[in-house]
Amino acid sequence: MDEPTKAAFMKDINETVEWLYEDASKSATKDQLQNKLFVFKTIGEPIKRRHAYYDELDVYFRQFEKICEGIQSQFNKYPLLSDHQRSEIMSKHHEVSEFMENVKADRKEKRLDQDPAFTID
Repeated sequence: MDEPTKAAFMKDINETVEWLYEDASKSATKDQLQNKLFVFKTIGEPIKRRHAYYDELDVYFRQFEKICEGIQSQFNKYPLLSDHQRSEIMSKHHEVSEFMENVKADRKEKRLDQDPAFTID
């Protein structure tokens, strides 16, 4: 996370921890407790999503490379494929390759504290 967000998040965490240990928190309503949780989730959930995305992305890139290698090695082993079928396979392969290149380019452009243009979903 970027420094201003981190500073604000750490301030909120410290204030909440102090509040939890005060007598006032013992009489807090469910809504007050849920509000505290909501504040943390508002900041924390995007961080968790970015971490999962950037952490898993290399795995997906490696898997895609293996699939591409498999396509290339297997493509000529099936002489019964028609020209239309071969064209369909190559077209879909090109489409997915282009998508993966866009994902790679986006990753290179972004800092880890920035939301990517893509998601794991």
